[in-house]
Amino acid sequence: MDTGTSLPKTNEIPQPSASETKLALPSLNALEADWPTLSVLSRRYIERALQHTRGNKTRAADLLGIDRRTLNRILARERARRVPHAAE
Repeated sequence: MDTGTSLPKTNEIPQPSASETKLALPSLNALEADWPTLSVLSRRYIERALQHTRGNKTRAADLLGIDRRTLNRILARERARRVPHAAE
């Protein structure tokens, strides 16, 4: 059954301007210069999820596809790494 609507043709889909593309995609040189470790990428990804959810850990965990308790353990581990151990 035809409802009278059709998908737009390729030439009818608006293309981003050069300035939009430049803002949306990092340059190849920036990507080549930045080879973070998996740990750093994980931290960045979690930080981005928390920013996106305005700090809501439950929603961030859902977004990341992990349990909230797992996210809390990861964050606690990161906090422990940042705190210097007291001299004994």
